[in-house]
Amino acid sequence: MELRQQRPEALFEGTRRGRGLRLTKAAWRLTRRDPTLAPLALLGIACFFLAFGAMFAVVDSVDAGHGRDHAALFLLALLGGFFVWALVVTFFLVATAQAASGGFEGSPLTIREALGESRAVLGPTAAWALIYLAVSALLQLVRFSGVGGHVLATVAGLLWAFLVAFVIPIVALAGAGVGDAIRESAALARRRWGEQLSGGLAIFLLTMLAALVCGIVFGVGVHARDQKQDVLAAVAVIVGGVGFAATAILSFTTAQAFVVALFRFDAGELSLAELESPPPAPPIGRSPVLRTAGAVVALLAAATLVGALLPDHRSSGTDLGIYTEDNGYFYTYFGENRPVPVGPGSPVVYRERAVGAVIEARSEDDRILVWFHTAPELASPIHRHAITIGHREGVYYLQIGPPGPPENAARA
Repeated sequence: MELRQQRPEALFEGTRRGRGLRLTKAAWRLTRRDPTLAPLALLGIACFFLAFGAMFAVVDSVDAGHGRDHAALFLLALLGGFFVWALVVTFFLVATAQAASGGFEGSPLTIREALGESRAVLGPTAAWALIYLAVSALLQLVRFSGVGGHVLATVAGLLWAFLVAFVIPIVALAGAGVGDAIRESAALARRRWGEQLSGGLAIFLLTMLAALVCGIVFGVGVHARDQKQDVLAAVAVIVGGVGFAATAILSFTTAQAFVVALFRFDAGELSLAELESPPPAPPIGRSPVLRTAGAVVALLAAATLVGALLPDHRSSGTDLGIYTEDNGYFYTYFGENRPVPVGPGSPVVYRERAVGAVIEARSEDDRILVWFHTAPELASPIHRHAITIGHREGVYYLQIGPPGPPENAARA
């Protein structure tokens, strides 16, 4: 079913690759200029994580309260949670498509208006969320059927995503039902495969490049932290983390704006020139979502920098903040089913003499972790020999190597 009449000139305006790249640039310009797209994406991502957390909380509550004997109830809660999560994601995708379309026309929507437009097509939105969830579950079942299933699921998933890429804008902007939207999306993908591939690949590569840069900056922060350069570490971690978040938001909005632009270009409703240079739009004010997010990021950044600038009192030789072998701090594990009757102050014994003391012993990942302090020169025998628990004259101690009577354990 063709939902729209196409103008012939829309089909032959430059090459496929050229059209795809121009549409990508138009989508990027709209993402930077439109006052609603980025805040709407930020709000959508926040609701995504809230819905995901609520889903697992409900499922865990059902599982803990009824156990595996109530498998049907557990499965129902799981499927219901996934459906709500998928509905939230689809709802914000529709709202973003509405906002992008308004932006290309020079009539930007507020967040409330975009969400209102999404509510108007809630029925088809819920139906599409259910269909997409069912197909995703089916592909996962195929994926876990073996190596061949993994390859088949990957190929089928990519093809499915390619063919239904335009369902959201068709539902949002053309008011079509889900069945018609799927058929029209597949037809549009076949007509515009070159533009879709070139634009999608450009967005993907730019996203990966930005993520790589942010990852390098974040890695510099981690390395600086290891080198005790706390201020540099804090700044790099803040910049890298904020960069990752900004990359995710801008990539999401640009991809959605690109799909909307290609949809409207294919219909002949907007030419490439019109998409690249939409009419000027009146300002609609700053988004409260961005103001709130900016305030939260500023507070977190300030707290991180203050923490980095404060004196680090963990530099004393008795504190837990310098657990490195160069400073004489070592650790060992014991199974949790074994008694570990040592604690802070318990002696560490090597060759029948006390050479240090236990710093702490705590449960960690079904094991008991024991940190101890001794001479850094003992690193070689500590790595070569087994470490056990010894006992003599009412004193428990950590034994490095073969056990022997601790010469000074009782006095250490």
